[in-house]
Amino acid sequence: MREQILPLQPLCVWRFFYDICKIPHTSHNLEKISEYIINFAKERGLSYVKDKAGNILIHKPATKGMEMRKGIIIQSHIDMVGQKTHNSSHNFSTDPLTIFVDNGWVRAKDTSLGADNGIGVAATLAILDNNEISHPEIEALFTTDEECGMEGATLLDKEFLKHSIMINTDSEEDNSAFIGCAGAIDFKASLKYTNEVCDIKGRAYKLTIRGLKGGHSGVDIHRGRGNANKLLVRFLNFCIQAYGIRVSEIIGGDTRNAIPRYANAIVVVNENDCEDFLKEVTLFSRLYQSEYNIIDDAVLIDCQEVNMPIGILPMEFQRKFINVIDATPDGVERMIPGIEDTVETSSNLAIVNCKDGIAWVQILVRSTMNSRKYNYISSLWSLYSLVDAEVELFGDYPSWTPNLNSPILNIAKDFYKTSFGEDLKTKVMHAGLECGIISSLYPNLDMISIGPNMLHPHSPDERVEIASVEKFWNFLLGILKNSPEQSC
Repeated sequence: MREQILPLQPLCVWRFFYDICKIPHTSHNLEKISEYIINFAKERGLSYVKDKAGNILIHKPATKGMEMRKGIIIQSHIDMVGQKTHNSSHNFSTDPLTIFVDNGWVRAKDTSLGADNGIGVAATLAILDNNEISHPEIEALFTTDEECGMEGATLLDKEFLKHSIMINTDSEEDNSAFIGCAGAIDFKASLKYTNEVCDIKGRAYKLTIRGLKGGHSGVDIHRGRGNANKLLVRFLNFCIQAYGIRVSEIIGGDTRNAIPRYANAIVVVNENDCEDFLKEVTLFSRLYQSEYNIIDDAVLIDCQEVNMPIGILPMEFQRKFINVIDATPDGVERMIPGIEDTVETSSNLAIVNCKDGIAWVQILVRSTMNSRKYNYISSLWSLYSLVDAEVELFGDYPSWTPNLNSPILNIAKDFYKTSFGEDLKTKVMHAGLECGIISSLYPNLDMISIGPNMLHPHSPDERVEIASVEKFWNFLLGILKNSPEQSC
């Protein structure tokens, strides 16, 4: 691993990214990565402050000749989404990532990579570490727990930052600057039930939907990938109606902002229906492979006979719970009128959990329009009120409104055109960037978001393109070098 990564260009960025990958840093497990960053600042004599949410701000003075330029905030988040393959034994709380080079890209073995946003963190550290790079005064902002509701950014104090320009490093296309993003809100619906004793003469099976690609529930939502929770419940509903199967438990998805790749259920089938039921498993696997051909062509339903469960869902509760999930919308709801290939509003049925008397679902709703976001939530609330669910809303954060007249955007465009010989694309991201929250706290902040090419974030297929990391690095340095003059 080391011998593959450390020779990559730019050396300074990959060296820090390699270090980051050795440190477990999923959301709410940030003590070690925070300690690493603070020790980094101490060793270089850089002033820093850590706030109550764990956000770290490191200050670096302007280099010679740049003292009269406007200071710039470089922002990244230090947590990653931990996703692994079905057979992986990786422990994200304790184990380092195993990263390697694969045909021009860097990946992790059987896990997500954390290039989202580890490359941004590494690039920022490389700038702070280098005294030869020309830059204005820098505030390096490292935020916490972005991947679980942007908790760190939400708790920023309004006096924490002093500069008026910010470069967010959390984007995933090296030919684009993002100037806006979707806001989001989490919807959770819960129900309680009491199991019935299972006295059915039949067999029990564990069903597992697997082989899906999953991905980021924002930037990948338009790709039409299968949602394991929806596919599982669709099959269950069919078999309930056709064979009267009974459900003992359902567990699907584990991350709010990842399209679920796996979901499983334990069901009980009457003895006389077992043969036909198993045929349906095969038929639905083929059906799903046909429906998701090219997109998710490895999808299948795995079926294993298991011990008979003690309890099953009551018949009426089973009917209500399965039906309401089956009726829950998922995926793209609307595209932005007038902006090509850009999602406005979407939802992700991220988690379904029904076990031991408690059933709940969690849905992440995103939209670039706050009014549409809340209207979607209202519709979900109406749907789940039909089954008397208890509803909880949390993790609400605003969208980031584009500013086409942004001075830092114009600087970025000019440098990009001169350096790379093509026009910089400007886009709105259908995912949550901390820019939305930070702009609500600092409404006069001039912001853009840039980054290298990445694919499949929030999944074990996550990867970052090696050549684009160098391009991103040069782009970032160019923007810093061309920071505007301070006003007199």
